[in-house]
Amino acid sequence: MASNKEDMISKAKKALSLGSDLVELRLDYLKDSEEDFDINAFSDKCIITNRLKLSKETLVRWVKRRPKYIDLELDFLEKEKELELGDIIPIISWHDFNGTPDTFQLLNILKRASKYKGFIKIVTLAKNLKDNFTLLKLYRYSEKGKLIAFC
Repeated sequence: MASNKEDMISKAKKALSLGSDLVELRLDYLKDSEEDFDINAFSDKCIITNRLKLSKETLVRWVKRRPKYIDLELDFLEKEKELELGDIIPIISWHDFNGTPDTFQLLNILKRASKYKGFIKIVTLAKNLKDNFTLLKLYRYSEKGKLIAFC
């Protein structure tokens, strides 16, 4: 994990040179400002993620840089109704770091996220083997190739 822009760009370029198809830039871990962050060299192979400091203004700045994907929390999307992403593919994320909700709750989350274009990512904490199966059941109810779900 990189804590400054230069290190993050260097690591991303190295990963791509070693054959990675995509790199995820976790902007929420940067200690310095992301305002002058230049991703032009690899924007078409880039996922932008900013869980902690994302605002509509920050998102607008990143959309102008044209990453291939942008990872957005479901709650953020539901709150910020008017977002223009252009041709950037959103990854609509929902996380539970404390456990795995029951199937009914997970299906509700899947339904909420399915209203948006792009991929859906649902991540939970498995406390037992059953939790893994509970989460994996979602694949039965999602559009093929649209869901990313894991514990």
